[in-house]
Amino acid sequence: MNIRLVDREIGCGEYGVTSDPSLVDGTRDSAFIPYLHRALANAEGATEVPVMPRRPWLDESFRDVIAYWEGAYYALLYLLGWSNPAQGLLWFYQNGKQPLGEPVLEAIKAIWDNEGQLSLLAAWLWKNERGVDPGPQWWHEFERQFPQDRMTYPNPFYGGGNPLHLRHIKAADSNVPFCGRLLAGTSKERTAVLLLERATGWYFQLGQQGARLPVLQGRSWHVDVVVKPIGWLGMFRQSRSTGRWFRGKHSVHIEGN
Repeated sequence: MNIRLVDREIGCGEYGVTSDPSLVDGTRDSAFIPYLHRALANAEGATEVPVMPRRPWLDESFRDVIAYWEGAYYALLYLLGWSNPAQGLLWFYQNGKQPLGEPVLEAIKAIWDNEGQLSLLAAWLWKNERGVDPGPQWWHEFERQFPQDRMTYPNPFYGGGNPLHLRHIKAADSNVPFCGRLLAGTSKERTAVLLLERATGWYFQLGQQGARLPVLQGRSWHVDVVVKPIGWLGMFRQSRSTGRWFRGKHSVHIEGN
């Protein structure tokens, strides 16, 4: 995967509800997500993705920072299908942050860990999830690498319990009416395509439409999700262990559930 990080504004604009059909939650907080999907869809080519914003806390482009980090949380929750991202990231760190051939983890490392900054998200999750803790040695190294008095730019960890107001992306929004088509092959083929007009609520629609597919004894449907304004979101399966939809390796999916 060839991801090129470029110093470019994410382009969030003013906060508020928008009619842009490429935005997963209908607000600019999800403006980074199309970059992620296009990078994952272009595995053989080069994709330019905005680098982590480092603008001051009070800068007017603060929403770029929110969109950047919401993209990472979204990848954990809706692409890897981790219901417990804190537990999943603990497993990832304990295994040396090796992607293990999982494209989503490769993208996370390239986009959100090129300078080790993924630890800022991990620390926030671990601080708020009881029973999930990397241990004192990790925290010591974290404080050495990211001392509070030198954090001059917005980040997920410093500045309050949830300084960036993350966890607001509504890919599973159930209030969005279905607007698209489900194209299913035969039960023998086990393939289907979910084609959607807009990104809002796509993960909920995947669950709803996937439930319409014939039950396969001991096998899973492979559903390619396509959102017209973005493109291919990935090929998803429903785990028989967790009941959640995910893309990629089941062995990775299970670690965050």
